Amino acid sequence: MKRAIPIGVLLLGILLGPLPSAWAACSSDGAFCNGGNGAQVGMTRGELLSLPKYPGQTGGPAQQNPTVWFEYGMTTACTGAPPESPTADVLCMHAVTSCSRSGALGPLMLVWRRQQGPAATDTTWHDIGETCVTDVIPGGPPKPTIADIKRAFSLTPWSKPTVAMQPPNGQTLIGMPTYYSVDFPAAGFGPAEINRVTLLGYRVEVRPVLVGYIYTFGDGTTFGPTLSPGGPYPDGDIRHPYTRTGTMHPSVTVRYTGEFRIGTEPWARIPGTVDVSGPAASIVVREARAVLVNQPLG
Repeated sequence: MKRAIPIGVLLLGILLGPLPSAWAACSSDGAFCNGGNGAQVGMTRGELLSLPKYPGQTGGPAQQNPTVWFEYGMTTACTGAPPESPTADVLCMHAVTSCSRSGALGPLMLVWRRQQGPAATDTTWHDIGETCVTDVIPGGPPKPTIADIKRAFSLTPWSKPTVAMQPPNGQTLIGMPTYYSVDFPAAGFGPAEINRVTLLGYRVEVRPVLVGYIYTFGDGTTFGPTLSPGGPYPDGDIRHPYTRTGTMHPSVTVRYTGEFRIGTEPWARIPGTVDVSGPAASIVVREARAVLVNQPLG
């Protein structure tokens, strides 16, 4: 079967002869047809040949009479409940994260089928495989993918970091260490602060995890990423001596990775990183000169 398997149910008639174009590759030993993404959906060749036949058009070959149909359904790979069950559409971390390990968007879904039609002998739902391609499946409510969560993380309303400096008057001297530290305004989200979002009807918690601070000193030099937020004189460990005069515009960038969770399940990592840059400050670097003063003794 092709990748586009509708969420909910799909009713298919089975015909004799070559497999219809809706079917993907089938093994020569008569095993189930494989959709190419982990879902094995379809009938064995033995099942196809066992269906009754009816005469075709005049001069044409005999064709199969579709007295047995298969209804297909999908559920999230969380509770193992079949379609139409109260917990069939529950979303969990396992479903969202499993597909990303193989590069698919996901989430991971179970594929079910049951017999329909006048010759049906078993109308129970049977789990026949799983698939990660529900983002391209028409019909039914969509489920958040890792890509959706990554996008939501990148759009977090961040707290923009600012730099504090010592000396505190916006001036320093060549060769004198200038001390830097990071401040976060109250507005927006900073390290480890949880942002609660709604994705496609599901409540998801997202939080940034600090990778490090990158200090830009305004004279072409940078430092980091480092986990140090700096500090004031004399104990601050982010210090920079300028080697030329002029007005410098230092700033700091915070690099985050992210984590998310659904409900009270354990936190899971969001792929990639996000850089959040703050506004540039201003500091004037001056040169100190020794001056001899003629002062009378006594």
